[in-house]
Amino acid sequence: MNQKKLVNNIIETSTTDFIPYRYRDWIWLINPKTKEWVVSVADSGYTFYNYEFFSNLFKYASLNCITDKKHIRSWTEEKLKVSISKHCYPDYYPGDYDWKDQFDAKEVVDNGTPVVFI
Repeated sequence: MNQKKLVNNIIETSTTDFIPYRYRDWIWLINPKTKEWVVSVADSGYTFYNYEFFSNLFKYASLNCITDKKHIRSWTEEKLKVSISKHCYPDYYPGDYDWKDQFDAKEVVDNGTPVVFI
């Protein structure tokens, strides 16, 4: 199995209970029960992803979710049928910034609209 397929399989297995939501000008992938979010993509393509979620997953493939974010970008584009711009960032960057409190998945689940892809 090639690396892309391995990583996609790991992500897919870990997001089976997650559904996409549209909230304002963003599409989010969230588990509605736990309110854990995975990615958030603006209509402009600007993207944020959950550092803790992907950091834990990528350990299984000996990858780093910051330096190997191409896998997150690729999977997100395929899963959510979106285009991601060059602006793709984690919500937390060790030693640099912590924007975790800027991502309120509960608000998105409560006020957003589930998205159905055809």
